Amino acid sequence: RQAETLESGGLFRRAATVWMEAFRESHIPSERSAFLARRERCLRKSRKSVASGSEWYLSGNYVGS
Repeated sequence: RQAETLESGGLFRRAATVWMEAFRESHIPSERSAFLARRERCLRKSRKSVASGSEWYLSGNYVGS
């Protein structure tokens, strides 16, 4: 499955999208539940990148070369 390949590559947000596509196409309740569970797992594992204070600047406040 494409979603499993994406998961193994660490692309959890993309994998979550693929799991949702599989959920929409499925008509079997047990399968749909499994797809949603995998999607939730991917969303939990996805890390939001947070820049430290030294990595971002407010507009107009940058003083550098």
